[in-house]
Amino acid sequence: MTRPYTIRARCGVLVGGKSCRNPVSVGAVHCMRHRQFPEDAVNHPAHYGGEDNPYETIKVIEAWDLNFNLGNALKYISRAGKKDAAKAVEDLRKAKQYLDFEISRRSRG
Repeated sequence: MTRPYTIRARCGVLVGGKSCRNPVSVGAVHCMRHRQFPEDAVNHPAHYGGEDNPYETIKVIEAWDLNFNLGNALKYISRAGKKDAAKAVEDLRKAKQYLDFEISRRSRG
């Protein structure tokens, strides 16, 4: 069986007084479980509000039970000018496109 990564070493992060023995892929410092990001760029990126913000985009999408189109529209509106200031208008156009998709879907039936 082929592994999806090449083992370079073992993680070694201390967990409960013992070293983590999870494999570490080439070029990584820690295993997937113990990797640390300067800002949580995967789960709670700052351009979507961040984990401590009660209005973080994903929280609002889930609380309002938005479908794919409306959720994406909200995502692009909330990050416009925050993820990349030079692409603020592009993000708003993407939001408009998803709103147009939703209007079209609702108009059909």
